[in-house]
Amino acid sequence: FIFFSCFALMIFLPATSVYAQSVVIDSIVITGLNRTNKEIVLRDINIKPGDTLVEKKIEAVLVDNRLFLMNTGIYSQVKITYENAKTKPHAINVLIHIDESWHIYPVPYFEMVDRNFNVWARNYHFDLARINAGIKLYISNLTGNRDHLDGTFHLGFHDKAEASYWLPYMNRKQNLGIQFTGLWANSKEVAYATTPENEQLRWFLDTTIIFRKKFSATLSYQPRLFTKQKLKIEWQYYRINKSVLDKLQPDFFASPDGKMSYPVISYNITKDTRNIQPHPTKGYVFNFLIEKQGINNIRDALITLIDFRYFQRLSAKWTATQQLRHQNNWINKATDYFHNRALGDELNYIRGYEYYIIDGQQYALSKTSLQYMLFDNYWNLGKFMPIKSLRKPQVQLFLAFNFDMGYIPSAKNVPKTNFNDKLLKGGGIGLEIVAFYDKMLQIEYSMNEKYEKDIFLHLNLSF
Repeated sequence: FIFFSCFALMIFLPATSVYAQSVVIDSIVITGLNRTNKEIVLRDINIKPGDTLVEKKIEAVLVDNRLFLMNTGIYSQVKITYENAKTKPHAINVLIHIDESWHIYPVPYFEMVDRNFNVWARNYHFDLARINAGIKLYISNLTGNRDHLDGTFHLGFHDKAEASYWLPYMNRKQNLGIQFTGLWANSKEVAYATTPENEQLRWFLDTTIIFRKKFSATLSYQPRLFTKQKLKIEWQYYRINKSVLDKLQPDFFASPDGKMSYPVISYNITKDTRNIQPHPTKGYVFNFLIEKQGINNIRDALITLIDFRYFQRLSAKWTATQQLRHQNNWINKATDYFHNRALGDELNYIRGYEYYIIDGQQYALSKTSLQYMLFDNYWNLGKFMPIKSLRKPQVQLFLAFNFDMGYIPSAKNVPKTNFNDKLLKGGGIGLEIVAFYDKMLQIEYSMNEKYEKDIFLHLNLSF
């Protein structure tokens, strides 16, 4: 009898203990929605009624799901709590309250002619004539299905009209999406050569120098919360003023008549587990792209891009980040100047080299940063902010210690520059200011291996 009793206790006590430490989600109650469909909210979280949660991990699960919703960019604030179900033991109701963001942003739009703010400030002394001015209309959550419609129109050195529509979920299973984009633009200034010292030479005319059109359609597939695949078909058309070919750069285009038109087909897969997409403290994002430019055409390129970024929280205030990026054109042909691009724009650069353009058909880039949180709180803007949902933004300040490395081989039949075929290193210290969840300003004091030092600004408004 004693043996049987001990045996029974060994079997049943652990099961009872585990049962007591777990709860079942009985329901998910969503409040605060005025525009967004409830099914969209449920699609963007990874919990559902019937799921079993370990009691000790409930808070962590709810925090993660709050960030999943904030990462969509259509909510100004999300609060997730839970309560015990009244009619069922060991069950909870998850309560989600959402404050939706202002969904229409008709804002003045300014775009620099130059490839980044730092070149505009140093080389052109903040010349306002080099700012394209216009309007940008951004409508998020257009039909309540997290779809976006945005358009841009501006005049200046560059005249541009651009429109895009994106619907993330168009079928009943909510795993297929579509996007359409169109672009019409002409420019009165163009970069036509890169010097051996990696400076860009530009030419201005009081008429159109280069004209371009782009149209694309994209089909996306997202069966899971973190993984997305895209298939894009695009058509591109370019026309350059013949005076550029005759006087300045005969190899600007591969086409001798100054016109290029070709299709582009690309496949992209992304896995993104970042907790806070604008400024992550944990998780990673992996991106792979393969793109074929031209088919039996004067443009012939097969490009692959691999990008991996990893974020590790070291303590409550310290975070380490690492980015590895590699691009390659697998068709080893002589290329024209227009398509010989590697590093030096606002998105892809080595810290300390913002003033330089580094051409090439392939490159490898490493960016390392150690960040310390200086400030994290909510500011009450009161009546100074006319949009009620944006009156209490979260503001964060980070101190960053940065170190970058890059390598760019010289392209075939293209003159080598000072920064090709060598390992480049740069870095420094920076202050990163994050507000309204996804708007970020980076103020960095950086130095390159030539011991050139300066203050550089980078701005991401996420419109």
